[in-house]
Parts: sequence; C-alpha cells; structure tokens
Amino acid sequence: AGLPFCSASFLALPELVRHGENGMVFDDAKSLLDCITHCLTALDPAQERKWRAAVRLFREFGWTQQWRNVALPELNRVS
Repeated sequence: AGLPFCSASFLALPELVRHGENGMVFDDAKSLLDCITHCLTALDPAQERKWRAAVRLFREFGWTQQWRNVALPELNRVS
C-alpha cells in the first residue's frame, strides 16, 4: 500500500530503507519510539506522500531488480 515504515538498522538496510526518504531507521528502543511517534504525530502530509511514493516505486521494481540495481553493484565493487 506504499505505507512508510520504521525499520531496525542492520548491515543490508541502506539498500532498502533510506532514512527520511522512504521510512525511518532505528537502532534501539528509544529511537524506535521516536520513529513511531514521528510517524503518528509529526509526519506532515507532503512528507507522507513523498514516502508513500518512494515505497511504491521500490515495490514496482521488486526484489530482483532492486538486487541488480543496488546490492549486486556493491558486491562487485568490494570483490
């Protein structure tokens, strides 16, 4: 549905979630609370539309295309 979200930080995350562009990233319970609070109380309509559009665009490409466009080039770069 293109719903913006909060995601736990982990090594592969930057390929999927760009903090402030298509969701929010948290590292601990306090930052999770901050993310949820922001999404429920402080997310302005323009920002919400931007995030929803970014999530929809990500979903249109699907996992395989995202892998080819983002993760695979990074793996090739470091190998």
